[in-house]
Amino acid sequence: QRILDLREMLLDRPELKGVPTQIRDANLALFRRGRPHAASAPAGEERLRSIGVKVLADGGSADWLFFAGCTNWADEAEAQSTCDLAEMLIRGDLDLGTLGSEEICCGDPARFTGETGLFDHQRDQLRELIEHYKVRKIVTGCPHALHLLKTAYDLDGVEVRHTVEVLEELAAAGRLTFKTSPECVVAYHDPCYLGRSCGVYDAQRRLLGRVPNLKLVEMADHRDTSLCCGGGGGGVFQEIEASPRLAWTRARQAVDAGADILAVACPTCKQMLTDAATTLDLDLRVAYVSDLLSRSLDPSAGGGDEAP
Repeated sequence: QRILDLREMLLDRPELKGVPTQIRDANLALFRRGRPHAASAPAGEERLRSIGVKVLADGGSADWLFFAGCTNWADEAEAQSTCDLAEMLIRGDLDLGTLGSEEICCGDPARFTGETGLFDHQRDQLRELIEHYKVRKIVTGCPHALHLLKTAYDLDGVEVRHTVEVLEELAAAGRLTFKTSPECVVAYHDPCYLGRSCGVYDAQRRLLGRVPNLKLVEMADHRDTSLCCGGGGGGVFQEIEASPRLAWTRARQAVDAGADILAVACPTCKQMLTDAATTLDLDLRVAYVSDLLSRSLDPSAGGGDEAP
């Protein structure tokens, strides 16, 4: 909390020049557009509607609100992964809805860079939407949103889950099965907010264990001793001068563990670790857990026991 108080003080005193320009730009974009990224969402509402996700503004209701998160629409690759994830949830017979063009950032970048007033604004707007549509269950692929929705939004009676938790329950119920896939060695990176903050460690590992020909290995630091990717607290928006960077160390740990794929379950980690593998010229691909599942999904998947 002391670090957050210091960041808030620095933002209030620009003459000290203690806040990187990239952080101020990200918060300005968040204030103006509802998301901190320069890129705009690539027609996310229409793409989700086309695969069967209900747009809540159209009327009606859904059992689950699919909260994509702003980073998951940051570019075309992220958008495709987001749509593939939503489609997989639907294949598991989940009744999904989306806020569509009304969805805004959860406010994590503002809160953890010291812009508490902007965070309060984002929280109040998003909470109003959740209450307006009478949402009772939320599933999100963004651990930052998961953490804030569970701890800072006062959503009484609203269940909030990460997508890996729901996907594992669908797979355990026989609603999703996975066919043979190319042989690969995968290391899984535990994100700070999904692991230490929310205690989700096992669902994603059980999911990866269901994929044929996928060998899961652990890095030197994993589960509650996992290393941060360096992207939280605004790190994803700025060039860090320190060397080696946290993401570099993490990517090298994956290679040292014998992995050719580094699996992630957080869009911020995906960006940081992809940049690290590219910068270091490592023979390592960074991929979402959901992307690895999607490419191995049995086309006849469906049915099974009652969905979550």
